[in-house]
Amino acid sequence: MEYNGSVTFKGTRHGILVSISEHDDFFSALVEFKCKMGENHSFFKNSPLSLDLGWRELDPDELEGLLKIVKEEGINLQGIISASQATRGLAEKKGIKVIIGRLGLSEHRGKAPGRGKKPETPKPLHTEADTLLVKRTLRSGQQVEFPGNVVVVGDVNPGAEIRAGGDIVVMGILRGVAFAGSSGNRNAQVIAYQLKPSQLRIGDLIGTPDEVKPSKPGLPIVARVKDEDIITAVFGSRD
Repeated sequence: MEYNGSVTFKGTRHGILVSISEHDDFFSALVEFKCKMGENHSFFKNSPLSLDLGWRELDPDELEGLLKIVKEEGINLQGIISASQATRGLAEKKGIKVIIGRLGLSEHRGKAPGRGKKPETPKPLHTEADTLLVKRTLRSGQQVEFPGNVVVVGDVNPGAEIRAGGDIVVMGILRGVAFAGSSGNRNAQVIAYQLKPSQLRIGDLIGTPDEVKPSKPGLPIVARVKDEDIITAVFGSRD
């Protein structure tokens, strides 16, 4: 299913940060949010998750719709981040932890406060790099899609798929589909302790690289673009 990018994900040390664009139709954003949660239900269920709504001002019905999805998908909601006093007020009445400000991704451009209103000062907040950590083996039929880097602590079995805007690192055996640099970045890399993908893509290139065995046990293998081809080598080598 194709999406319009209203909902984006970002990994932090405290869990997953979901940013819902303040510029798009909220109903369409809810549909996208529910679909993405459903597609990765087993991964997101009980995972610590925070929602960044930017300047969007929700009415009670809109908040109820959002919280209904959270409940249905079994999401462990840590809190809501909002620059809107009205939205924060509604969330607080529901007993939800709220934070002033906007943590989110570049889709939040912000907007000027109304005339005569004093701008709110966001609390300083720390975020991690754009990396999603998956602490489990991905089995056939499971998919992970993330705009940044993806690190899997486990294997990626045949029939599983990872699509990342940045690098893909697998702390195990990669046998499924790996698509690094999905935004067109040819500088992205795929790294695994055993690299046996059913399909490997980096940027706009597709390949099934030859298997490379390290001279010493425990050394990972890296796939990267050289000239117009995807090549593999022992990680850290100059090949």
